[in-house]
Amino acid sequence: MLPRIPFIDFDDDGPSDTWSKWGMGVAVPAAIGCYGISRMLWRDVMLYGRRGVRMPLSGWDAVAFGIVILSVALFMHARYFMAHSKTMSDYAELGKIVALLAGIASIGFVVVRNFTLL
Repeated sequence: MLPRIPFIDFDDDGPSDTWSKWGMGVAVPAAIGCYGISRMLWRDVMLYGRRGVRMPLSGWDAVAFGIVILSVALFMHARYFMAHSKTMSDYAELGKIVALLAGIASIGFVVVRNFTLL
């Protein structure tokens, strides 16, 4: 049996109170999703690291970054809202898995295109 890691445990759903369902399951993912869509439409992102190091992303890299942000929003929506809805609770696990796969694939896309191994 694998150890239980709270942020990876698919069986663990968020709390079912009103704030968690509508705030963390609808409002926050909507705001995060709007940012992700804006990065996909404008195709320009500036990531900041330690000591002022900047990493500009443009074109398809910015689109992939927007997909990562949308994946975070989908994961939050599936965990906090869909899991506690009567009609969508069966699809909450699928939503989490799709969000994680899309996020990992998009991060991989950005890493492969921006970092050379040679």
